[in-house]
Amino acid sequence: MLTIGDLARHCGTTPKAIRLYHRKGLLPEPERAANGYRLYGAGALIRLQRIRGMRDLGLPLSRIRDLLDGQAAGLREALGELRSELDEQAALIARKRSALDQLLRDNRDPELPAGLGAALATLEAAGLPAAVLNRDKEDLLLVIALADDPAATTAQLTAMYETLTAAPNLSRYVELSHRFAALADGGHDPAELDRLARDYTDFVLAALPGLDRADALSDSGTDFHEITGEHDESTLGPAQFAVLSAVQENLAAHLIPASPGGNGRHGQAVATPPAGWPTTGS
Repeated sequence: MLTIGDLARHCGTTPKAIRLYHRKGLLPEPERAANGYRLYGAGALIRLQRIRGMRDLGLPLSRIRDLLDGQAAGLREALGELRSELDEQAALIARKRSALDQLLRDNRDPELPAGLGAALATLEAAGLPAAVLNRDKEDLLLVIALADDPAATTAQLTAMYETLTAAPNLSRYVELSHRFAALADGGHDPAELDRLARDYTDFVLAALPGLDRADALSDSGTDFHEITGEHDESTLGPAQFAVLSAVQENLAAHLIPASPGGNGRHGQAVATPPAGWPTTGS
């Protein structure tokens, strides 16, 4: 008779694995000696060899148990099914590898939808301040998560950013963003803040004429306002927040009323300007 250690050694496994096979019902519990040790005979050795062989082929324990007990089709059929599963996994891996290769070639942010990730990569290459770039990314993720229709909102945001990253908008957007980022240290003249708010408002309205349409990006109700407002207050300096608020008010004044029952505050569509300034709902 063999102890559990002897059995493990003969089959190239461990006592821990054998105990697992006992718990999973693959290997019956053997008789025990007077000292309480398990004692195994030839049948256990053969069965464990079969288990180990099927495990090495990649079959799951649940399938092995059925095969050992004659409750499933033969081993060759099981291996054929396993091969089909592996083919599916290989195809999935190939698709993921291709997507990763494309991400690496494009040097775009993998956490954003493809078009938006590519747009932010363009902005980064053009010299957009890191702080503004990070806020743009956070705002995009926030707006998409809160949207009633994430797919439609993503499409709208992608079109918006494609416009912003095209000439001549790109250089102007980067320049305004540098001015906005410079406000983080505070202590700026109110007239300077007014000029930046007006300049940015004029830029957005010129670059994104769709903001004055009733089908401009709309928010998703109270949660949208509360969460985006909380994000703005927690991530912006006082001067930046003042400019943001002024831009939001300016843009809201240019929007025409949305159709009845729309989600916009006071019956208006909600503009979603870039540069870390996502909503008029703050």
